[in-house]
Amino acid sequence: MFEIFLSAAIYLTAPLTLAEQSAKQKIKFLEVPASTDSFSILFREGDKVGIVSHYSDTIVVKTGSGEHHKIWHEELSYSRLDEAGIVDVDNDGMEEVFFSRVSGGSGVTTFHLFILSPVKVKLLGIAIDLDHDPSAVYTPVSETENYFGKDLTSERMFLEALKYDYGFVSEEEANADTSNPWLAYYYWVKDNGQLWDGPMKLRKFSGKHLFDHSSYKAQLKVGDITFRSFWKAGVVAYNEIMDQEFVVFFPTYYYSGAGLIVNVGPYLIIGTAGEGLAMINLSTNHLKRIYLEGKNSYVESLDTSGNQIIVNHCLFVPLPDF
Repeated sequence: MFEIFLSAAIYLTAPLTLAEQSAKQKIKFLEVPASTDSFSILFREGDKVGIVSHYSDTIVVKTGSGEHHKIWHEELSYSRLDEAGIVDVDNDGMEEVFFSRVSGGSGVTTFHLFILSPVKVKLLGIAIDLDHDPSAVYTPVSETENYFGKDLTSERMFLEALKYDYGFVSEEEANADTSNPWLAYYYWVKDNGQLWDGPMKLRKFSGKHLFDHSSYKAQLKVGDITFRSFWKAGVVAYNEIMDQEFVVFFPTYYYSGAGLIVNVGPYLIIGTAGEGLAMINLSTNHLKRIYLEGKNSYVESLDTSGNQIIVNHCLFVPLPDF
């Protein structure tokens, strides 16, 4: 366990309001070693000072008046400590303890955000599930049972503001902010996710965003437009003359992300990692998906010969005509 003792000088600075800084900026963070799951921290209780000790799945509170309390919550037992700090959520001189924990599984990382009120001896928190699917932008949230308690309004309001610092996006906000280029995969799936054979709706954004955001699997230039495919994601296009970026494809499941891309005539042919082929007529923005069975659903090689597309050196698919 490590211990942090805050000097009295830290309390001399008047705290900024939430309107003047983000919720996370209001927290005085401790340095949490990666290998620990425990910490002790002093908190101000008016003119007194108490101490909170976090031992794995148990929290011990010693108030400024000398009272001892223990708190346990099940989420503490299956997550790892990530951050900890002190915050005065309503600037009343009675400090709260913030800490976050992280858990995760296949495809999801969960941030567990907690506020402990040592004076009220109550712990409340929210869990934010961040999907690794880049098209799933809005964020499911679950709360502790006491989250909407009338005596915890200030603590709840702080967590409601804080969750945005940890990647939260509501579905309403995602749908309202249609000009956000970082949500382009989400918009493409919303517009074209159920489309198997037909014209796409494409949304174009000024500048480069997703196009340059991470390393790409394949790149292909057709005229003024460069296409890039991304692992566990889709295909993003950039028009260098218009300085515009737009998504042209995303798989039905992001694990089947785009890989190889080739151009034949007006067609862009995309090989995926689990869903076979996607073909786009670049003149009409018509999309046609061709699901391939068995091992050929994962396209590891993509060639053309005459009027045939050759998948994995063994499967011959007729060139499109649409």
